[in-house]
Amino acid sequence: MEIKILRMLDHKNVIRFYGNFQDPIAFHLVLELMEGGNLLDNIVRRKRYTEEDARGICKQMFEAVEYCHFHKVVHRDVKPENFLISVQGHSTPKIKLGDFGFATFMFIEDSLEKGPGTPNYVAPEILRAQKYGTVGSQYSIAVTCTYRCSWTHISNSYSVTAIFIYSEGYAVDMWSLGVCIYQLLRGSLPFRDSNLRNLARQICKQEIKCHDEYWRTMSPLAKNFISLLLERNPKERLTAKEALIHPWMTRTGKNVHLSDTMENLRIYNVKRKLRVAVFTLIAINKFMLFGFQRNVALKGLND
Repeated sequence: MEIKILRMLDHKNVIRFYGNFQDPIAFHLVLELMEGGNLLDNIVRRKRYTEEDARGICKQMFEAVEYCHFHKVVHRDVKPENFLISVQGHSTPKIKLGDFGFATFMFIEDSLEKGPGTPNYVAPEILRAQKYGTVGSQYSIAVTCTYRCSWTHISNSYSVTAIFIYSEGYAVDMWSLGVCIYQLLRGSLPFRDSNLRNLARQICKQEIKCHDEYWRTMSPLAKNFISLLLERNPKERLTAKEALIHPWMTRTGKNVHLSDTMENLRIYNVKRKLRVAVFTLIAINKFMLFGFQRNVALKGLND
């Protein structure tokens, strides 16, 4: 499925697929070289990081996901680590979405039931084991949208005229993008717990802790934007096309250095890399133990 999807996609913000081959050991994909590493590594290397920088990053993220949804592809594992930087060192990096291992097509009604993905970024409908692949039809809409943030109690409105393709299946990616934006602006995850049961409860109940001291440098539009993406009801969640015309995406953001966010992202990135290293070491040890036990068993049979 991953190869089929990658062959079909061709967008400036989606990693390019060149081919595949197989040797006696493994099956290999030949993908575009991304010299800049992943998105988090790029951000923590910067000397200055503002809300306007985050807006530029998010615009590319939403354009990648909107393109996938337009071609009826649901990624199902959207997170900062899966957004890669094509060239290292640029002030405005070119971001591309990669890792389509969990991606699938949205061709038939209720086509998506299983819930792959990374726990902290998974949508509540997946945790509730609901079918979330209902395919809708294309429609145009001209409407004045009024939204109210449940955290800040700020109301605002804006008018849009656009064409949308509604599907609850695509909404799982939009929830994940909401988590990503929260993380890029705050530096930490909105839902976090070492216990997976507690984490699932937080996500399903939308238990986001948003203290004023953490958001003193954040614009009201950014807070409202995140609340519209982290909407428990997938039918009311923003689509990628709606997100791209939201006021926070189209207006100039604050140019204040997000020092607390940078520090939080650095700490998170170090912990993430340590966790990956530990899991890799455990996997290697299990593989070596399996090989040793297999050799012992084969020797016993030969004897």
